[in-house]
Amino acid sequence: MDPAQIETLVQRLVRDPHDADALAQAHHAGQHDPTAYATLLERVGQNSADPMFAAHWYNEAAMVWQSLGDHGQHARLQQQAAERDPTNVALYDLVAQQHRGSGNIQALAQLLERVCEVGPAHLTEIPELRERIAAAHEELAGLYTEGPLAHVDKAAGHWSAIVAADPTNAYAIYQAREIFKGAQRWSDAIPLFAQERSIIQDNERKLALCHDEIEVCRQAEDLAGITR
Repeated sequence: MDPAQIETLVQRLVRDPHDADALAQAHHAGQHDPTAYATLLERVGQNSADPMFAAHWYNEAAMVWQSLGDHGQHARLQQQAAERDPTNVALYDLVAQQHRGSGNIQALAQLLERVCEVGPAHLTEIPELRERIAAAHEELAGLYTEGPLAHVDKAAGHWSAIVAADPTNAYAIYQAREIFKGAQRWSDAIPLFAQERSIIQDNERKLALCHDEIEVCRQAEDLAGITR
């Protein structure tokens, strides 16, 4: 395929992913030049506005590279597919595990953020995403709590998202509060004491929370809170 033919097919498939004639021409040409075919599929993915179609084309290109034995290109395009459409649970799980295995925590965090961002809108048709989203929030909270990606606001934000989804999660409440305390953000930490007390039955734990809250109120110069 010459560049003009490739460009024409790319534009046709971007406009209509179901263009059977364009698909047939591209596939036929790919029998003679699979590298050019893989590049064409990737370009269609790059130019597709719909995330699901973009992910489809990236994944198709990845399969071509895999057949050619180029595992680097295959992995790269699978990552692109998962980032464009993290609602593809099987692909999302695969790529996330690849990032964990390689220690690429920056790419892992980016992928986890994507599923947290776009996943909630698809829970009705893909209920298994609920588990992935909750796990992503927790993993991100850990990544942002310590290490090279440490970021107080992001860590607290993800623990808070877990609490919003499950207000009975005492562990998440505790983690968010401890992060705020560590950052000396006393006013942000104070409401989380009452929130934890409201969901636990252990009176000794409730008393310990009261003593801890008094100290945090002192730090915040919150006299009304100390009296309460």
